[in-house]
Amino acid sequence: MKKRLCTFLMVFVLLVSCALPAMAAPAYDPNKSISLTIQALWEKAPLENAQVTLHRVADITETSPWITFTLSGAFEDYPVELKDLDNDGWKAAASTLATYATKDKIEPTAQAVVDKDGNAVFHNLTAGLYLVQMVPFTDEVGYTYKATPVLMELPEFDDTTDTWNYTATARLKLEKVVPQTELTVQKVWNNGSMTQPKSIKVALLCDGVEKEVVELNSSNNWRHTFKNLDATKTWTVVEVEVPHGYTVTYTTKGTVITITNTGKPSETPEPPTPPTATPPGGLIPQTGVLWWPVPVMALAGLILFVLGWHLRGGKRN
Repeated sequence: MKKRLCTFLMVFVLLVSCALPAMAAPAYDPNKSISLTIQALWEKAPLENAQVTLHRVADITETSPWITFTLSGAFEDYPVELKDLDNDGWKAAASTLATYATKDKIEPTAQAVVDKDGNAVFHNLTAGLYLVQMVPFTDEVGYTYKATPVLMELPEFDDTTDTWNYTATARLKLEKVVPQTELTVQKVWNNGSMTQPKSIKVALLCDGVEKEVVELNSSNNWRHTFKNLDATKTWTVVEVEVPHGYTVTYTTKGTVITITNTGKPSETPEPPTPPTATPPGGLIPQTGVLWWPVPVMALAGLILFVLGWHLRGGKRN
């Protein structure tokens, strides 16, 4: 009788343990309308009449055991990775997708003007991953402001309450633009098992229009500086053609833009693991990872160990 009871308990614990991952996150309502309010404030002063744009860049393809995205629409074929990203990875992905949106002149999914209270309000949005940007804005005094491009999941998932928020609010990170008279581009390689190309070409864009193309290679240390630029324009760079088998990210620090190409791993990749950190600021998608199953699984393992020890002792007796 005792042996049967122990066997039943072991089977029950195993079934419950296997069912835990499926209960990690609730499903969202894909038919429910979503609204979003973006705040554009500089030291509490609203940037009235500034223009905010949204590009829907990816679908939500999984919500359990964590939220994952797949590029879609006009962004579907870009070599940008959205899996297993940390804080810096999400920032780089936003910057990279913003670069492509500018280069290829992709029309926004939605756009709104900032009102006197500093809010740009969007209604009737569908679920997905959105790229949030603000068109560079110059005030009456002559100061120009730019917003850091960010990615935001809609609806928002609150992993503390296991609920979805269909009425979201977020604030842009703004900076005063220093007059730009030069721009440096540098290339970084993470080759993996790939063979590194001998050179690449980079295009200089002025307000999204190509102005110049340069070649980067080992002879110039994979680096070039564009000089004597018109400070009243917006300048950026884009890799003309990403080498096959590589993904690309763009990161900006001051007047230096770093283009990083990452090659495929040398071995078959392991199943994806949860991101190492939750992206900051509320504007980037939440990972949806739930940690409460961990102690439950540990307890289940302990119970199985004790039951096994008990059965083994009974057989000896």
